[in-house]
Amino acid sequence: MNRLGSASRRFAAAYARLRRIANVAADPTLVTHLASADEPGDPKTAQQLGAFAAATAGLPGERSIANSAGLIAWPDTRADWVDPDSRSTACLPSRRARASASACGPR
Repeated sequence: MNRLGSASRRFAAAYARLRRIANVAADPTLVTHLASADEPGDPKTAQQLGAFAAATAGLPGERSIANSAGLIAWPDTRADWVDPDSRSTACLPSRRARASASACGPR
């Protein structure tokens, strides 16, 4: 796996290899990063969520899906862990995200 991800078809084998490592005592955290979440009309995020759900279905482990844009534009991606980056909320690229950015400010 790298910054650009890994092929879904390789996930099951990689997960099985990871589980066989003696030093991995806990269930791995299952992670994806929403590369296009700041573009709500782009179908890539929905496709990515479907692929992630299919690849991790039935597997134990917490999930980490939402990044900053996901927290704002895709609230259903808030799982066990999130990956907010406070630097990105000051200059959100999409009009929809900017309109809802106040929802993630201090309360």
